[in-house]
Amino acid sequence: MSVQIEKLFEPLALAGMKIKWLPEVDENGTKLRPFRFTVANLQCGEVTTYGCVASPAGKGPFPAILHIHGGGQTCDKQAVCEWGAEGYTAMSFDWTGTGNTERRPEEVMSAPKDFGNEIDIPSTPGQFLGHAAARCCLSILESLPEVDGGHMGIYGISWGGFLAWLVNGTDPRVKGAVSIYGTGGLFREGHIWDYYWQNLTRKERNRWLSIMEPASYLHSQNSPMLHINATNDFFGGVNVAAELLSALPDSLADFTPNSNHHFGLGSVALIKAFFNYYLRGGELLPPTPELKIEESSFDKVIVSTFDKPDEKVKTEFWFSYGPQPHHSRCWDRHNNAVVKNDRIIFELNSGGPLWFFIRKYYPENGISISSIPACIRSFQGSPVPSPVLFSGGSLKGIGIQWGTEIRHAGEVGELFDVCNEGIMPKGTDGSFKELLFRGPAAPESMSWPDKTTLIVKLENAASLDIVAWGHFNCRNQKSFNAKIAPVTDHEIILTPADFKSADGKSPGDFSFVETFELSGTSLSGKKLLIKYLGWGNHR
Repeated sequence: MSVQIEKLFEPLALAGMKIKWLPEVDENGTKLRPFRFTVANLQCGEVTTYGCVASPAGKGPFPAILHIHGGGQTCDKQAVCEWGAEGYTAMSFDWTGTGNTERRPEEVMSAPKDFGNEIDIPSTPGQFLGHAAARCCLSILESLPEVDGGHMGIYGISWGGFLAWLVNGTDPRVKGAVSIYGTGGLFREGHIWDYYWQNLTRKERNRWLSIMEPASYLHSQNSPMLHINATNDFFGGVNVAAELLSALPDSLADFTPNSNHHFGLGSVALIKAFFNYYLRGGELLPPTPELKIEESSFDKVIVSTFDKPDEKVKTEFWFSYGPQPHHSRCWDRHNNAVVKNDRIIFELNSGGPLWFFIRKYYPENGISISSIPACIRSFQGSPVPSPVLFSGGSLKGIGIQWGTEIRHAGEVGELFDVCNEGIMPKGTDGSFKELLFRGPAAPESMSWPDKTTLIVKLENAASLDIVAWGHFNCRNQKSFNAKIAPVTDHEIILTPADFKSADGKSPGDFSFVETFELSGTSLSGKKLLIKYLGWGNHR
C-alpha cells in the first residue's frame, strides 16, 4: 500500500521532525551548525538526513537561501559559506543517501530498504524524498530567530534544479526560485533518462508525470523563477526550458552558448541580483531582452530586438540550425547586425529548424540575461551543412557555421584566445586542455562519401590528440582516438582508419561522429594555434 503522497508533500511539524543539532564546526572561518532531521515517517520506517546552516554576523533577521544539490552530490558546505558571506542565512542538506562512499553515514540520508515500494514513484523515489526534505528545511529555516521567514529563496543545480520547480510549485513560503539545468522532460527522445522512461508502463508514466514532472507544477509556481541553462546541456533541454518559461509570466533566464552543464560569470551575477531583488528589495533587475521576428520566408529570417542608443549594454544574437538533439547542437554568434532607428536587426539564411535567442551583457554589474529561445521551421527539408566545423574566418560569418565549446572552461574566450586566425590557449605553455569542437548538424541525415576525410590546419604543434565521440545515447558514448606525434605538417588529413577504439578497431566512416575533442602540445616557446577543422573528400 502506497503512502499518501499529498501528506509527504506537506512539511512535518517542527514538533514531530526530531531535529538534532550537532556540534558546531569551522569551515574556512565560517561557523556551520550541522543537524539531522526527520524527512518522513513511513510505514516501513523513518527517513532522516543531514543538513547544515550558517548565518552572517549580527542578530538579523536575515533573508534565507536553501541550496538543493544535484545527483550524486551531497550537502554543500561551501555553498552555505558563500551565501553566508553575501548576507544570507544559508542552508544545504543531503538527499542522495549512501551512494557516495566517501561520505560519513551520519552526513547522508538514511531510508528503510524498501522505501521505494511504499512511496511508489517510478524511477525516482530518492528525488521525491529530496523534495520532501527541501520543504522540511524551509520549516527549519523559518523557525530560526535570525531568519526573516517572509523572505526565503531556493536554488538547485541539475537534479536540484529539477526539484526547485517542484518545491516552488508546492510551497508558498518560497519568494524567489532559481533552477539551474533542471527542466524535466525526461521522457523526450534523446534525454539521458529516456531509457528509464521507455521501460515504464503507461500507468507508471502517468503517475510519474502527475507527481514528478516540473510541467505539472507550471501553473502553481509560488514565486518568480530564474532559469539558468547551458545551450548544450545533457540534462536540461533548451526546448523544454523554452516551453516552461514561455508559460510563466514572472520568469527570467540566461543561456550560456555552446556549453554543457556549465554557465558563465554573467549568470552568476544574475543569480545574485535576482535574490538581492526578491529577498532584500535590492536594485531592479534588467528586463528580459525583447525578441521580435520581423520576417520568415523561404530564403531568409529577420529577427530584431529593441535597443536604446545610449544604453551601456552588449547585445548578442545566438543561432543554431538543424534537427539534431540539443546536447549536440552548435551555436554561432551573429556579428553582422544592422542598427536601424531603435532596433538591432539580424538577418539569417533559412534552412530547416532554426533556434535562436538574444543575450545581453551589462558590463557595469557583470549581469548577462537572455530571451527565451525560439524556433522557426522555415521549410520541411534537410539543411545543407557546411563542411567547415571551425575556422578563424568563420567566427564572423552568419551562414551555417558551427561554433566551438570550451568544455568546463567557461564561455569562449575566457581561457582561450579566439581571433580571425583561429583559437589558442591563453596559458604560457601553449597547451590545449579539453578543447571541444562540435560536429556538423545531423550527420546521420547527410550523404557521406566512403572516403570522407577530416582536415585539421594548425601551427606550432608538437603533438595532437583527437577523440571522435559517437552518438550520445543514455550515457553510452562510443569513442575513437587518433594521436599524431610528432606533428610534421601544418595540415593534417585524417581518414576513419586513423582512429582506433580501445579494442583497436576503426570506424567504417565518420557518419557516427557527434563531437571531436582536440588537445595537444606546442613547440617549445610557442603557442599552439588551431586554424581550421573541416570535412574533405580526398580520394
